[in-house]
Amino acid sequence: MCPGLRKLGYTVEASKAKVDRIRRPVLFGEQGAERVAYEVDAVHDELGVIVEIEAGRGARGNAVYRDLIRASLLVDVK
Repeated sequence: MCPGLRKLGYTVEASKAKVDRIRRPVLFGEQGAERVAYEVDAVHDELGVIVEIEAGRGARGNAVYRDLIRASLLVDVK
């Protein structure tokens, strides 16, 4: 999926290394500092779209419901 999403203009998580993760803010503290952020699998900032992919244990554990709630809290996501 990664090559196809990139071709469509998405930024895609390259690996699980901290530097390659995609963080999006949820809550801000003093001076606008990020207090809470979630990591997503892919994002298209211009469209305001995020992609979260679940497989295996995450899919069986109803992670989709958690992801829906988290997505609704993200800043600048439609």
